Amino acid sequence: MRKIFIGILSFIFVLGSTSAINAAVRADLSKAEQGINISEGDTFGHQPPALFGFEGGNPDPYFTFCNSLKDKPCLEAKSMMLWSHLSPCSQGATTNCIDSFYAEDESGKKIQGEFVRYANEDSKWSFDESAANNFPKTKGMGGVWRLPGLAGATTDLYYVSTYANMTLEKIAGSQIAGEQFSVADFESGISPIKEVLGQYTASLALDSGTKSSDGSRSGGVGANYDLNSSERDNCVMMEKGKCLQRQDFPSNYRFGLTIKVGKKLSGWFHGRIYRPVILTNAGTSGQLVQVDALPVLVPSVLKKIPTSEISQELRNYLLQDRQFGEGAGYLMPGSSGKDAIDQAALWLPLIKDTATKSLQYWSFRTLNTSGESQDVQRCSGGSSDVSGIVTTNALTYSAGPPSYNKSEGSLDYKVLAPHYTSKGDLAVGTYDLLLKSEVARCIYGFSKAPISGSISIVSESGQNNVATTVINEKNGWLYMSANGFSYSAPTVKIKLSQEADVIAPTPTPTPSASTKAPIKAVTITCMKGKVTKKVTAAKPKCPTGYKKK
Repeated sequence: MRKIFIGILSFIFVLGSTSAINAAVRADLSKAEQGINISEGDTFGHQPPALFGFEGGNPDPYFTFCNSLKDKPCLEAKSMMLWSHLSPCSQGATTNCIDSFYAEDESGKKIQGEFVRYANEDSKWSFDESAANNFPKTKGMGGVWRLPGLAGATTDLYYVSTYANMTLEKIAGSQIAGEQFSVADFESGISPIKEVLGQYTASLALDSGTKSSDGSRSGGVGANYDLNSSERDNCVMMEKGKCLQRQDFPSNYRFGLTIKVGKKLSGWFHGRIYRPVILTNAGTSGQLVQVDALPVLVPSVLKKIPTSEISQELRNYLLQDRQFGEGAGYLMPGSSGKDAIDQAALWLPLIKDTATKSLQYWSFRTLNTSGESQDVQRCSGGSSDVSGIVTTNALTYSAGPPSYNKSEGSLDYKVLAPHYTSKGDLAVGTYDLLLKSEVARCIYGFSKAPISGSISIVSESGQNNVATTVINEKNGWLYMSANGFSYSAPTVKIKLSQEADVIAPTPTPTPSASTKAPIKAVTITCMKGKVTKKVTAAKPKCPTGYKKK
């Protein structure tokens, strides 16, 4: 049986990401021009459905395609990986499916979407559901839905995609029966679309056609679509002879998805949405996750300048002994993380601190939490539910949850974007943090009393940037939002606070005539970390864990 090197798999993962990087290269300053591409991506860029069996388990570098869970390569594999586009629940799926897609107007009225068809529907890329293994029904690459009657809409068609990368590790010597797939990565996105006919190539994987003796497929695979055409024509997905072209969202509508998952999602999410609301409900098996939010306008930068005109700071950065993400002659650092922020900061002065273009997005996905602070990790790592969602319309932003700044008692988050839009207007920043109340209380050592707080947007010079901010607590979530601030490279600082609990004094019985005069009550102050409690009694004592101040 022919084996496939994992490098091919890595290529597909990278090509399919929202900030796609086609290769990693050393910067070449001998070229006449240098280019930068930082964008959310004009395609959703998801991989086609595929199931792989890893013969040696991770980190074995070889894998084999499987047609189903019952294929010999997957029956014999030590681990498996599935790329899956979740089907609508209305199409026969009972879990790991899209339960509803809807819009909501300013009065709170919901308009439900209707599933029309799968995108890139091709039977060889479909898989049947297996509830015992938490294996989803999969077909095509997302779907086309209809949402009629929205005021100001230029289309009633929407591309809706919920994509999951799922893995299963077998117990040594065991069979597949009874073991379940877990979600490794998860992403959902919505875009209004118009179907445009033309010379387009379907966003489908290519199978080399070689087969082993047992009939399982094996061979090279790669996403077959013209990236340049996609960028030029603004396609969110391409089919044979058809582009699903991105359109603007109608104003004053929130959009939402309700998704059934077979195993509870946990950890952190990030996204390109504004003022999100999340609800999670545990079902008899798995979880129901509902997210609705406003779409948001996100800038992108696509620019080449003569090498002779780049600054010495950028030259020194590019001359480092390291490799940079690159595609089609542009450096592509992605949109989140230190490298993305560092590169953007060096490029923006050279392109007049102005975006190349701005597009509307509605998407959220799992967040890499490897760099989160110990306090955040300690309080969210043990949670069996979603811990938080952080969203912004910045060009680049921190790669993980906010970090806890102990010295200032603040949750800090770094963002960076061009100061001006592509039209020359002042760019307006948005930032939202949804934090599970129990996680916030753990970080700060708060009690169950109500939490208040403040948000400040602090520039590199330390000056506060004016913004409209909102903090409230509802249904077990803290909602923190800032918008209207101008961009450069500010840090968003959130400070939460809580008034100290006061322990009421124990009532003293009314003395009788023969009772001695009452003893005067005494009040002491007790400290536990930053929490202060006042205790009033005849002989007051601090509660367990507190020390007298």
